[in-house]
Amino acid sequence: GATGSGKTTQIPQFLVQSGYGSRGPPLRAVACTQPRRVAAVSIARRVAEEMDVELGGVVGYTVRFDDCSDPNNTILRFLTDGMLLREAHTDPLLRRYSCIVLDEAHERTLATDVLMSVLKNIMRQRKDLRLVVMSATLDTLKFRRYFMSTKMSQGGDAQGGVVLAAFGKTAWRVVAVALSLTHTAPDPCAQGISFPVETFYTPEAQRDYLDAAVQAVLMIHEHEEPGDVLVFLTGEAEINGTRRRALPLADGFGRIREAGADGCLCLAGT
Repeated sequence: GATGSGKTTQIPQFLVQSGYGSRGPPLRAVACTQPRRVAAVSIARRVAEEMDVELGGVVGYTVRFDDCSDPNNTILRFLTDGMLLREAHTDPLLRRYSCIVLDEAHERTLATDVLMSVLKNIMRQRKDLRLVVMSATLDTLKFRRYFMSTKMSQGGDAQGGVVLAAFGKTAWRVVAVALSLTHTAPDPCAQGISFPVETFYTPEAQRDYLDAAVQAVLMIHEHEEPGDVLVFLTGEAEINGTRRRALPLADGFGRIREAGADGCLCLAGT
């Protein structure tokens, strides 16, 4: 599913609405993993807003050193894959969850790979567990071979609970797939909505790409329509350094000067 199809924010909600999340008793929850803590926190806030609930109640998040969830109330939890691994130490079968969503699976971090192995072993013992693997650039064949390889249990395959997918706009299709799996791992895909992108190159290589980025931003502010500019850099030090370069040069540009220091924001996360 293409970037912008809504899979990260919508699919967990569809699963909750389909009955995979309930207060019980016993409480059954949907877990959605993210490779980065910043993503887990921001997505949880967004989903809580969309569901019109208070963050930390029905919708919550769990990251290292920050647990904004209620063990007796949270039925949709966003967490890093490392935190789900840690939870598997205390609850080896992850009985709290009826469905687990592995998002951004293509990033293949160490924690993600270990978690996939753990979940594959859990599904040998839990026929009721559903697993959804999502990504914008998922190699479905590779993941299908992994989850379908060998027999999941002595009695046969348990892969009826796996969906290899990057979903999009259609809630009914997701619900149908999640509820009617047999012995295969389907891989539905949906197109996202993206804006046209034009690519421009400098006539020659730049000695100082940070200075070139600042000059490009100022040129855009001077000659293009009002709006915002997002500059991607390699780390927090470069972000802060580029901001220090840009602010003095921005004095001659009205729209930036009117916005003040807040007109140039630093966003960095781990």
